Amino acid sequence: MVRKAFAVGCIVVILAAQAWTIFPPWGRPRERHWPFLDYPMYSNARHLGDSIILQELRAVRCDPLHTPLIIRNSALHIDLGWYWAMVDRLARSPESDPILDTLSRLTRSATHADICALEVWRQVLVVEQRGVRLEDHPWVRFREWTISPDSGQRTLAPSRR
Repeated sequence: MVRKAFAVGCIVVILAAQAWTIFPPWGRPRERHWPFLDYPMYSNARHLGDSIILQELRAVRCDPLHTPLIIRNSALHIDLGWYWAMVDRLARSPESDPILDTLSRLTRSATHADICALEVWRQVLVVEQRGVRLEDHPWVRFREWTISPDSGQRTLAPSRR
């Protein structure tokens, strides 16, 4: 009887802890319930010859060295899914898009720096017989947008490289 009561008590504690993380009493419910959804085990299977495109947002500072900064979703304080969608939209847009203005403002706010350009860099990985090794595939600048130094307004149309 004591064992059964202990087991029931443990189950109730575990369920309460899960409910606490999903529906926090101090605010609105979380949009993401499990921290491990972004792991590769939940992605589609890749086969020999498939390509995987990784994209990265970089900002170029307006200093004499034009220091590049890698801008991650955590720096912008946005969800990873929204970040990927924004970078994908920016990379796909043939013309200037309002997303450029949004990302430039977010980047300036996050870095507290004067940004002269935003860039999308890509790394294309191909699944080979031995798998994929990141060090075998360099990052390449895919798109670049020049931004005026003192405001969030863009001055030039995107250039392809």
